Amino acid sequence: MEARPNFTKIELCELTIGEAEQAIRAKLAQLYPARSGAVPPILVEKLMARAKQPFFLEELLNFLHDRDSIRAPNALEN
Repeated sequence: MEARPNFTKIELCELTIGEAEQAIRAKLAQLYPARSGAVPPILVEKLMARAKQPFFLEELLNFLHDRDSIRAPNALEN
């Protein structure tokens, strides 16, 4: 492959469960500043089944938030 100026190749690798939980917690803190605490393991599992890379995980959370699929921060704790 020919080197291109102003081009940087970045490979995204699959997240571990711990890394995914951290990323989810950070994104939820951005979307719901009043929410804090642990992320339910079932939420991490379901999100990881759909999006294993950091970019896709963040975009999936944005998608769910924009469509009110995550209705209230308290709903995540059940």
